[in-house]
Amino acid sequence: MFSFLRRMIVPIILVALIGFLATIIFQWGMEISSRDQYLQENLAGKINGEEISWAQYNRVYNSLYQAEAQNTDDELPDSKITELQQAAWQQIIYDRLLTQEAAKYNITVSSRELYSYFRLTPPQELQQAPIFQTDGKFDYQKYVNALSDPTFAGLWNQFEPIARNQITIYKLQEMIIQTVHVTDEETKNLYIDENEKIKVGFLNVDYATFSESTPISTEEEMTAFYEENRDRYKIGERAVLNVIKFTKEPKQSDWDSKYALAMEVYDSLMAGGNFAELAEFYSDDVTSSDGGNLGWFVEGIMVPEFDSAVFSMQEGQISKPIKTQFGWHIILNRGFKESFEVPLGGTRKENIRKAQASHILFKVDISSESLDQDYNRLEEFRLKAEEIGFFESAEQLGYKVETTPPFLKDGNIQFIGAFPPASSFAFDNDIGTISSVMENSNSQFVIQVSEKIESGIAEYSEVEQKIGLDLLREKLKNKCNSAAAEIFAAVESGTPFKNAGKKYDIDYEETELFTRNSFVKGLRRDPKAIGAAFSLKEPGDYTKPVEYENGTVLITLLNRIPANLIQFTAEKDSLQQVILFAKQQQMYSNWFQKLVENSEIVENIQTGLARRDYF
Repeated sequence: MFSFLRRMIVPIILVALIGFLATIIFQWGMEISSRDQYLQENLAGKINGEEISWAQYNRVYNSLYQAEAQNTDDELPDSKITELQQAAWQQIIYDRLLTQEAAKYNITVSSRELYSYFRLTPPQELQQAPIFQTDGKFDYQKYVNALSDPTFAGLWNQFEPIARNQITIYKLQEMIIQTVHVTDEETKNLYIDENEKIKVGFLNVDYATFSESTPISTEEEMTAFYEENRDRYKIGERAVLNVIKFTKEPKQSDWDSKYALAMEVYDSLMAGGNFAELAEFYSDDVTSSDGGNLGWFVEGIMVPEFDSAVFSMQEGQISKPIKTQFGWHIILNRGFKESFEVPLGGTRKENIRKAQASHILFKVDISSESLDQDYNRLEEFRLKAEEIGFFESAEQLGYKVETTPPFLKDGNIQFIGAFPPASSFAFDNDIGTISSVMENSNSQFVIQVSEKIESGIAEYSEVEQKIGLDLLREKLKNKCNSAAAEIFAAVESGTPFKNAGKKYDIDYEETELFTRNSFVKGLRRDPKAIGAAFSLKEPGDYTKPVEYENGTVLITLLNRIPANLIQFTAEKDSLQQVILFAKQQQMYSNWFQKLVENSEIVENIQTGLARRDYF
């Protein structure tokens, strides 16, 4: 079993995780209730009914955070924090789902399997323990001896739950992929695909050849095209929402609070405080580690309020807090100089005045108090809307109602963005239903289901732009096919292949040797074009016109180098392993994706983290 684990742990686990992260981020159904309800429940989420507490979530998050923080001396940026928060939840889902599946199949772990696991995969924490080191390095023999030493039983008991869980998951994975096998024909085809090479010449009649000469389609042409191709414009069920939204923007109280802090720092500077030291401690700008130094810059580069202040100050002067779109700035003018150079957008050198400045930025973000205030206002609106109506409540409270265009399930929702909880609410509830207060990273909002549109053919007005593009592409395709047909006829009548495209100014091109899996200049990786090229048998053979993604092409074979089948015999076993791993990975990925789709996953991370109460 463990030889299998050693082979599979990297390809299977990594691919499963990568596929999982790439395909299921926030794609499950999530029911978002009020902020207070989340806090009262104190749950990060539920996975098939299994409750995930914030303490459990934080343990995983903190582990990921510490691992990431070890790689840098700087504070992790907000984007990385968000990435780690999502990764922690995804890791929990991955682990819980596999553990739940293993329980269904009653997978057990024997003492012998535990012993083998510890022997083959010493935990990293134990590798670093002084008791298992010699001259500062991990001593494997000491570690192995301890495995059979009864005095170490308590130590192994501490690590046993983790090891037992890992072995259980590995055995589940082995069970899932054990039916995968590879035929000799698959192996041989892969070898040929990677080793057979050809060189071709081609005449590429691409869309660019006629793009400038193709006239803009008339309304009549587009309408007729739409009527003739209505099946192209089938569209799924859609919904429309009414939205009351408060954007997460700083309130005046947030600006005033940061201004008060900025003034305290300004007073410290006026009392003799060191600008660079205070910038390093207080500034929210990336320049804080350099004392807020912005270097030399010309007038007009910075935002207007900042720029105007710097160039009106005296050298050495420190400004009072100045407001810009970024927050409050305290500016130190460090001097001016003249520089003889070409100005931005200019053509000749001239004397340019530059300033050097440092600043302390007090970035203004919306506070938790302001978020709570907005939440309470939306909750008040919601309760009133339930009594007297959505629009009536909005009118009484002076709020603007936005109505979205029709959107598809899990699609982008205007005014909200891509937000699965809102989409699920729209499609799972009746017209007129009003939601609880929801929030995403940009806003808090209440929504009402306004309309539902059954699946069918989209109206002309909804797809007018797409019709125009489709019709243009159709015209270009017809022109390319017509020109390629004439070129082919010329070749058939005896015109040399290289000269057959001159009527349309189509240049003859030749490739280097390439395989079926190569990127080919002019043909890219288009399967139709590459497949047609490899279908040619003898040098001098040529294809009929071949439609591909960028137009129509005619191809002639110049040279073919067959794959060395003697060498194939030597590489067969390793190639079979490559194919086997790929098929196992694909099978496991598909299985896990289906497992996610069939699971009930409730995720409260977004709302809980917005409160910042758990970190």
